[in-house]
Amino acid sequence: MTVRRTSRDCYHELEANGRLSEQQEKLMRFLNDQPKGFRMSRREIAEKSGIPINALPCHVQKLIKKGWLDDSETGIDPVTNKTVHLVRIKTYPEQLELVAA
Repeated sequence: MTVRRTSRDCYHELEANGRLSEQQEKLMRFLNDQPKGFRMSRREIAEKSGIPINALPCHVQKLIKKGWLDDSETGIDPVTNKTVHLVRIKTYPEQLELVAA
């Protein structure tokens, strides 16, 4: 399996400076605007936020590693009818300093 350039770029982008990229900040702001306690699949996030689905895995994983998001719960996606991990905010941004890179 090869790692795509966008995944490598995302990984090195956050590792280099420890700050949120513009897309990560956009993602956190979108998720913060959802009702507290929400859970949403990556497909739903992409659809509702306008962030391309191919960009989400890297951003979500980085934010999970930072402790800001969680995807330990699963559910059935209403469109695909498949079991998916549901993303939720673990730490709300009002408690954090969001800084674009």
